[in-house]
Amino acid sequence: MLKFARKIASYLKKECIPNQLNVNTWKANKFIFVFTYIVLFLLKPYELVSLPMEQLHIYIAIYSIIYCIAYSLSIIIFMPFNTSLKWTKFKEFGTAIIFILISWLLILGVSLYFHEVFYPENENVLNLLITKKNTLSSFLFTIGLGSLILVMLYFLNLNTKLHIYNKQYKSKSNEKITIIGKNKNEYLELFSGTFIYAKSEGHYVKIYYFNAFRQVRHYLMRNTMKELEKFTEHCNSIYKCHKSYLVNLSYIKSLLETSNKAYIYMLDFKHKIPVSKDKIAELKGIQKLAGK
Repeated sequence: MLKFARKIASYLKKECIPNQLNVNTWKANKFIFVFTYIVLFLLKPYELVSLPMEQLHIYIAIYSIIYCIAYSLSIIIFMPFNTSLKWTKFKEFGTAIIFILISWLLILGVSLYFHEVFYPENENVLNLLITKKNTLSSFLFTIGLGSLILVMLYFLNLNTKLHIYNKQYKSKSNEKITIIGKNKNEYLELFSGTFIYAKSEGHYVKIYYFNAFRQVRHYLMRNTMKELEKFTEHCNSIYKCHKSYLVNLSYIKSLLETSNKAYIYMLDFKHKIPVSKDKIAELKGIQKLAGK
């Protein structure tokens, strides 16, 4: 039992790539509102079926906004503005659980409030709403709809990555890269168009790339950044911006410069990548030539 618990704890600590829509919550919320509105109108849960048409649309719009608020709050809780924090499986599951829980509690609270406003003298409606059966059914529906929303957001994010991947894969400069680690059976083969970035972690390097299914993956192997440079030196799109980082220039979203530091933001990644002082001017020139 203890061994199983350790495996779960180890899995939850595992670092993963955040969904791009976690960062772009405005885009995610637009989808959530429209999708939730359609589902609620078609299925009419939460006792919506008993409402007249003019009130029905008001309730559905408010419930849809609640799902948007719940999603935004769950992202704020687990993905604060400190971009140096790692995104883990624990945060992934925690975001989903908090999103569903906040949605259900807000919907329950708003339903009780609205029924007191619209039906102050009708205790039957209020009693119907707070029965154990209806409370449980509303909770189960919220779990179902919340899970469906998260699945749809996952596929929307995957579609965005597909678009980026296809754009890169068709690039004229798409050289083959073969990387061999120092440990036995450490071997990674990919194209420069699928390479995103790599970072040094002590005696290891972690390489982020798109796999055959157009999903972001990472490979941790025992090697040095100096050796990794040798494996990628024939690729014009791969650039050493820092002593501990190699990046694909095509995936740079923006360059942020402060008084004494500079950072790169990559597409699909919330955390920032440092840029050495002696590389800032050169990187700016490269971006200018690329029209970014």
